[in-house]
Amino acid sequence: MFKFDDERFLETIETKEDFLTFLEWMAKDFWDDMDSWQNRDMDRYLRSIASWLEDSPQMSVKEGAKFWQSVAHMFYAGKIYE
Repeated sequence: MFKFDDERFLETIETKEDFLTFLEWMAKDFWDDMDSWQNRDMDRYLRSIASWLEDSPQMSVKEGAKFWQSVAHMFYAGKIYE
């Protein structure tokens, strides 16, 4: 198992539970190691995700439409879910 701060860890995420663990780590890491985050506000964070996706054509080849719908639902839920 890789450390969370090692990008290779992302390749080990295979289940919903793995993804939830990753999100929990991201939230904790934001507060524990904020200096390592390039985008510390919501606007910059979301725009950097969009830029990364634009620059990563392999993402659209690797995954289908349902994947992208799921990702969109997750980000939208972050707006409205309490």
